[in-house]
Amino acid sequence: MSRLTHPILAPLVAIAGVVALACATTAEFEKSEVVPAAAGKVKVSVGPSGNTRVSVDFEHLAPPTRLNPPRAFYLVWAQSDFGRNALLGQLTVDDKLRAEFEGPVPFQRFRLFVTGEEIATPQWPSPPPYVLATGFLTSKGTE
Repeated sequence: MSRLTHPILAPLVAIAGVVALACATTAEFEKSEVVPAAAGKVKVSVGPSGNTRVSVDFEHLAPPTRLNPPRAFYLVWAQSDFGRNALLGQLTVDDKLRAEFEGPVPFQRFRLFVTGEEIATPQWPSPPPYVLATGFLTSKGTE
């Protein structure tokens, strides 16, 4: 019998998934002067390997080409409490003005922010004001 089909393993995997979801915390992105209609939420959780993960959802987010000045991409960044920035990925706005992002974060305490950029992989984010931002977060909740 393989380990993946062992009768005891399936319930344990299901329980681990429920525990991981129960540990998730949510926070909202702050209101933005850059895109005032946009609203965003982030769910912070701990993945199966113990890494911090985020799941971000935005509504009413205008495409980056509507920014002033227009940009080609929205990028999601994490910033440690020591000021180190890490590019997490790109947001694509759909025709209903929604965007989602999910992925790992290399910091235990961090804040998220979204920038409008001309290139998809800049070495550092454009300066503030950011398109959207959160306060500091941890896998255990907001601070």
